[in-house]
Amino acid sequence: MKEIRSILKRYQELSGLAKPCALATVIHVAGSSYRRPGARMLIEHDGQWTGGISGGCLEGDLMRKTKLLMAEGKTAVVTYDTRQDDQNQIGVGLGCQGLIDILVAPLNPQMPHHPILQLQAANTARQTQLYLTVIKNDSDVSIPEASLLPYQIKNHLLEDLKTKFPNLEAASKEHDLSEKSSIQTFIGKQQEKISLFMESIKPRTHLVICGYQYDVFSLVQLATQLDWKITIVAPALKIPKSLHKLAQVIPEDQLSQIQTDPYTAFVLMAHDFDRDLAAFRIAIQKPSGYIGLLGPLKRAQKIFTAAGYPEEHERGKKVFAPTGLDIGSTGPETIALSILSEIQAVFNRRPGHSLRDRRGPIN
Repeated sequence: MKEIRSILKRYQELSGLAKPCALATVIHVAGSSYRRPGARMLIEHDGQWTGGISGGCLEGDLMRKTKLLMAEGKTAVVTYDTRQDDQNQIGVGLGCQGLIDILVAPLNPQMPHHPILQLQAANTARQTQLYLTVIKNDSDVSIPEASLLPYQIKNHLLEDLKTKFPNLEAASKEHDLSEKSSIQTFIGKQQEKISLFMESIKPRTHLVICGYQYDVFSLVQLATQLDWKITIVAPALKIPKSLHKLAQVIPEDQLSQIQTDPYTAFVLMAHDFDRDLAAFRIAIQKPSGYIGLLGPLKRAQKIFTAAGYPEEHERGKKVFAPTGLDIGSTGPETIALSILSEIQAVFNRRPGHSLRDRRGPIN
């Protein structure tokens, strides 16, 4: 979501300047690649870009190709294959050993189903959204290539697609379960075809920190780098002015009024038993994807008992005590790294193990 938000902000700036630009979207990866399907890059006419489609090895060449496409007003899929030892191939020798397909679409304010403008809904959504990008359209449904359709927002074109391609509904439900972005080709009743890039875009993570000791500062700083939404629950006078610029600060008696959802993470770190107990009683009743308690397990067990909460009820689901991954943290900065890494792993349904122990693709 951070990349999308950066692109939305930059495109808004460019719109005011009336400068031409294009959007590049990774739509397919085979083998190894630094970025995965759904990665985006906004390319400007003068060669500047926002976002990225690789670790930096492909951006320069793609920018040159995009300039030509912008001049011709054409949408195209650009392919880089670093699996072969072809010295003429961009990216060879960089160790990626993969194939990557990138959809490049010159943008203009009048284009229908503008891909960037459609992404604005994802910026404010609080649930995972399914988006359909048209890669190739050989049907009579009037929708240009590179158009972006939010699947949850009903419109006549989406209904036309469902009518023409009955398998689309089943494919969308299957995609919702896996949340894996992919290209799928649908064949209609009259043998017409359409290829769609189906992707899930998750909401921006909302971090709710209950506490006001000095270790809150490191947690807020690192979460800011991740572009998470941050709410600090603490007496306003206890929080330095510098943190007020990075997070919303609300008093403890308003914790129950916070709007939460499955992409909300609570971290209870008041270093005060009664305050953490009060926060836990509220947090456990609200929708969230993660509740972490700072401190040893014995302390957390006392909180569970005092709250009348059966520890085994959510153990291993969304309550984590002690909070954080076991990385040998020794201070506020590494403790913050440990906590945010665990939240990231939980929200992405990952165990948080070393990548060397993972078999198969890492994304």
